[in-house]
Parts: sequence; C-alpha cells; structure tokens
Amino acid sequence: MNKRFSPVITERDKLGRIITARANVPSIERFMHYIEISPSGCWEWSGGTNSEGYGNFSLKNQAVKAHRYSFGYFKGEIPKGFVVDHLCRNHKCVNPDHLEAVSNKTNIIRGVGLASQESKRTHCPFGHEYTEDNIYRTKNNYRNCKACAIRRSKERRLRIKQMSKVSK
Repeated sequence: MNKRFSPVITERDKLGRIITARANVPSIERFMHYIEISPSGCWEWSGGTNSEGYGNFSLKNQAVKAHRYSFGYFKGEIPKGFVVDHLCRNHKCVNPDHLEAVSNKTNIIRGVGLASQESKRTHCPFGHEYTEDNIYRTKNNYRNCKACAIRRSKERRLRIKQMSKVSK
C-alpha cells in the first residue's frame, strides 16, 4: 500500500465546494501533497505530467519539472550546464536520494536509449574491437570500424573487377 503525505489545507467556498487554499500554503507543502511513496523507495509524482512522463509542478504561475524542484529544494541549486538524472530510471520519481546532477552526456550514457546502447558497445558486428586505432568517426560522430571498411573496399574493388571481365 502506498503511503501519502498529508494533504494540502483545503477550505469550502460559499456553495460548500472544497477548494484548495493555495495562496496561504507554502510551495513545499503543495509539492509534498502530490507524492506517493512506492515500495521501491521512489517518491512517485501523482500530479500532472508532461508527454515524456516527467512531473509538472506550478511555482509562481510557472510550470517547473517536479524532479528539478525536488533536487533544488532538498539538495541545492543545479549547477549550470547540468541536468538532473534519475538514478532509479523512473521519470515520475522526485526522491532527492534518487536524483543526481550530471552532465547531459553522462545522463545519456547512463540511460537506456539508442545512444546509450551504442556507447556501451566494445566490438563491431564482425568482432573487431573498437579502439582509437581501429575506428573512424563520421561527420555525425558515429564510430565505424576501419578493418570492416577496408574489407568492404576490397570486396567492392573485386566486384568491379569481376564485372569488367564479364562485360568484355
């Protein structure tokens, strides 16, 4: 069963409807209202999220990402040029113990996306090791195996040579 922090202070309007007394509630209390603690230790954001699954939190009429607010409140300012990485890989988590400020490159490499998978490869599909001596980089900074490029070039020259013999 999920634990939930105590709710935001509410009051009733003239018609008896419940309204949230946001003006008098500190932002951290409003923030904590949207947290549910999961068995994994994640503080899962139960408020609004964006299309990527990150929590949104309204602060002074501006939307901020909930995990960035949490990091800033509990750990201090995010250094310039850094992003907040979810060590638990859960986009809805706002637990400051699960968050770390890192460079964007580090965040991508730690992730599970295509760039991360590619950076972890140590050998080409034909088994040649990716070393600085055996790779060349494309204009998009992709790694290519020099040994395979040499092999492809030799095969291409051989095909061209064989085709020219057939046409004679």
